Amino acid sequence: MGQRGRPGTTKLGNDSHGLEAPHRALTDSLERLALDYVDLYLIHWPLPMFDRYVETWRALIALQREGKARAIGVSNFTEEQIDRLVDATGVVPAVNQVEMHPYFQQRALRAYHDRLGIVTQAWSPFGGGGTG
Repeated sequence: MGQRGRPGTTKLGNDSHGLEAPHRALTDSLERLALDYVDLYLIHWPLPMFDRYVETWRALIALQREGKARAIGVSNFTEEQIDRLVDATGVVPAVNQVEMHPYFQQRALRAYHDRLGIVTQAWSPFGGGGTG
């Protein structure tokens, strides 16, 4: 497939954690987007109750090595969850996309990201953030 679209960011759905499912999910996304790769592929949520985010991270590392994602990262991860990823794989996420707005500034998490070289990317719910 030739590069027909413009690469961007996509997220791994919560139903696609594990070692194999992320490969299928990204392949499907690339086909729908008419792309050979994405600039950034994120684990959308750690889903700690299922305890599969480390193996999911290993799958994203493999996808990056295959050239299907230029960078890999996470969304909604805590310091402890990121530490676990790094301790298990040696690979630091490029990005952690977290809820952040003037009423929820996440200063401690941002300082942690700075120490590890992780880009903090903000998201905020529409109509949220205490703006009434």
